[in-house]
This record gives sequence, C-alpha cells and structure tokens, in this order.
Amino acid sequence: MAFEQYTRCVQPVDWKPRSYWIITLQSLTLAPFTTVLVFGMAKPWCLLIVAEIVGLSWVIAYARHFLYHRLICLGGDRDVIGAIVSVSAPPAFTELDWDNDYSINLLLQNTEYGVKQAEAEMSSPYGYLIAPQPGVTDPPVSRPTPGHPALDKFGTGLTCATLHAEFEGAGHYQLMQVAEGMLGFAVAALIACTFLPWPADVIIAAGMALLAFLGFLFGAIASKGARPGSPSDVDPNLGTLETNDSDNEGHGSGAHIVFVRGSWVFDPLHDGWNEIHPIKVCTIIGTWDGEWSDPKPDVIERIRTALDDAQSDGTRVKQGQPEHQWQVHPNLDGCSSVTIE
Repeated sequence: MAFEQYTRCVQPVDWKPRSYWIITLQSLTLAPFTTVLVFGMAKPWCLLIVAEIVGLSWVIAYARHFLYHRLICLGGDRDVIGAIVSVSAPPAFTELDWDNDYSINLLLQNTEYGVKQAEAEMSSPYGYLIAPQPGVTDPPVSRPTPGHPALDKFGTGLTCATLHAEFEGAGHYQLMQVAEGMLGFAVAALIACTFLPWPADVIIAAGMALLAFLGFLFGAIASKGARPGSPSDVDPNLGTLETNDSDNEGHGSGAHIVFVRGSWVFDPLHDGWNEIHPIKVCTIIGTWDGEWSDPKPDVIERIRTALDDAQSDGTRVKQGQPEHQWQVHPNLDGCSSVTIE
C-alpha cells in the first residue's frame, strides 16, 4: 500500500531539542570565511549576497530539524482501532505554516467520549499507545507526556483523551528542497561578485542573487500547496473521514471507526504526546453508534495478516507474473497461468 513519508524519527539517545540559537549558528557556519573573503577582495557590497546565503541556510537547517530530528521513535509500527473525534485538515494557503499534514484524533477502542488522559492510558488494548514511555520520560529526553485532548465538536461536545495520527504532507520537505536549490544560485552569485572584474561582477552577481531570492520566494509560496497530506494517500477510495454528527443522548453517533497502522513516535514540539506519524494504513471498519460493540476476538489478527500478506515478497512476485498484468482482463487465456503471447 502507498503512503507519503517525508519525516524520520530518531532514537531517544540521539534526540536534541529544537534550538533557534543552534539553527542560527548552523546557518552562520560559512559567514566568517565569506566575509573575510569579501573584504579581502575590497567588495563590501557582496555582503548582501552573504546575508542571502545565511538566510537560505537558516531555512534549510530549520526544515532539516523539523523533518529528521524532531520526532522520537517509540518502537516501530503499531496499529490501533479508534473512533474519529476530530479532524484537522492542512492549514489554509494564507497561513504562514508549511506543516500541511492531515491529522485525525482517535478515541481509543473501549474508551468513551469524555474520557480523561489517566483513564485512557489504563484502557485495554490500546491505552499504552498514549501513556508515557521510559525513552521519553527518562534522560536524556526527560519530557512529560500530558497527551492530546480533542473536542467532539459536532456530537457530544465533550473533550476526550485521544491518540493523534497524521497523514504526512510535503510542505516542509518542498520548502527545504527549494532553499537548497536556490542556495546554489546564491553561492554562484557570491563567487561572481567576488572574483569577476567590474562591472561584470555587479551585473552578473545582482542577476543571480535576484534569481535566487525570487526563486526561493515563489518556490516557498508554491510549496505551501504542494502535496498536502490526505487520507487518499493510503487509499484513493477511502473517502472523507467523518466525526460524530449527533449528540445521541450524550453518547454521540456518526463517527467513522477506523483501523490505523503507522510509525509510533513522540512529538515534543507541542505539549507532548505520542502519535502515529505517518499513517501507513487506514481503513474504515464501522460507524460509531454510541457504544463499542464486541469485535470478533481475531479481527485485529485477521486485518494484520491480510495486510502482511498483501505486502509480502511472495505476493509481489505473483503480482509481477504475466497473467496478472492485464488491466482489462480478456477471456483469451481462461485466467490460467499459461499466457497466450
């Protein structure tokens, strides 16, 4: 099954908190050398291009931390059954936010709307997914896990302890790629400004520096709308994920009940919660009618087995055989393994 993933999680021992001071220092790595070079060549106007290089480097360092050093691994992939309490679509294009993931918040199976964090953590079988984990609460991370509350806005009106889960968007990844591409033009502009004779140094350097600036500006704007996260990333036929639309005497009704599988991580940039990020599998298995029905005892194992079988090497080999390559299957070969060439 296809899914979008642009982030990587790190082990607790390798995690470092986000620091704008460190990001700024990383972006200034080459500034002393380029500044000395500019003054040594008696071309102080080239410092404007040095500033442009620093700015692009800052964006790259920020995006790399967001993508590759933010999330803390909790132990591989996990699956869960839950009812959808709330949905957060990617931010509007006008907002200054490149985090365009599509988020859902899940009421864990066997918990009720209005459940508190402590009670949800103790629930079975999925409470452990939102409970504090030693890799996070212990040094060197030493972070609390207050959890992720979500409001059942259109149903019961109750706030619940939930498991946060995200379909990844490409916003920050695209922003980083644009900045990396434009950094090359800015460096070329600095070289031209420093070493070419006047007036070629000014003309060529100004043109390339302007190209780098405008390229980043338009690229950054474009990247906000590039590949936003969506449930269709894992299943084009999944459709819209629904929350409750009725109070149902305080019990709620109408929300989709889903099976979700994905990477289990801790996100420290918010209040602190465990989440599934990214969602790799999502399928609707029912609709909330006010209470949890007793599922067949082997339902999870059957779903896991079906998913594992669908993604196994043996299945992929069979899918690659000629008799399975028809898009519109004719009746010429009788659906047998003997293919008419």
